[in-house]
Amino acid sequence: MKELICLLGVLAMLNSCAESAGTATSAGQQAAGKADNRVREDCNNATVTAKVQKAYLLQTIVDYTPEEAENWLREYEADTLPIQGLTRFDIDTTYYAHCILGIRYTYGWMGAYPSAYIGYLNYNMRTGDTLRMQDVVQMGSMDELLKLCNDKLNRNIINNRKELVAGDGLEDADRHLSNYPAVFTTENINNYYLSDSGITFFYVFEFPHVMQAMEPDGEVFLNRAELGPILQRGGALAFLAE
Repeated sequence: MKELICLLGVLAMLNSCAESAGTATSAGQQAAGKADNRVREDCNNATVTAKVQKAYLLQTIVDYTPEEAENWLREYEADTLPIQGLTRFDIDTTYYAHCILGIRYTYGWMGAYPSAYIGYLNYNMRTGDTLRMQDVVQMGSMDELLKLCNDKLNRNIINNRKELVAGDGLEDADRHLSNYPAVFTTENINNYYLSDSGITFFYVFEFPHVMQAMEPDGEVFLNRAELGPILQRGGALAFLAE
């Protein structure tokens, strides 16, 4: 596991394998440690690992080649760049069990102001394929999954609005949500992370920098009971339907 994370992160994180393996969060390290004993040998295939590495780089470093990203970060750390551009790129493991690898990656960017983006990717380590909801829900159940997520997302928005009532930003927040309605779709439903208890979907509201403190909670959790009727039996996430 550490070797794979090192392969994925070495260009962007600018550390040795030993160092990059140690950059995972404590939660990620604990999850990986517990999961190591449950991972079968057929999940440690060099060809699959190479496929995942290539897919990962293409899915995350979208505005740079790996070499360009490395140069940006080196120059930023050396303080030889104007204060703009890529300032950080970190990864850590969110899940590693049942032949599934979950990764969280964080971009840091400096333009007129600092900003950051957090994304999640999950891979089937038997095949090397990106693990999409479209591939693991039962036929005809995607609409049910989206409804469950959107109902909870709307409750998060309502709760956030209640907290803003006494503040000065309610009107601006309402205007932004009106102009950019928050809704999970088949296009953004695959930004999620796994646990043995269920799936947490992550919605990116993209409020302007000065309004980010007003963003509702973008994390929506579905437990095993909710996922059971939706997920394929025998699919990559079948363990959550048991």
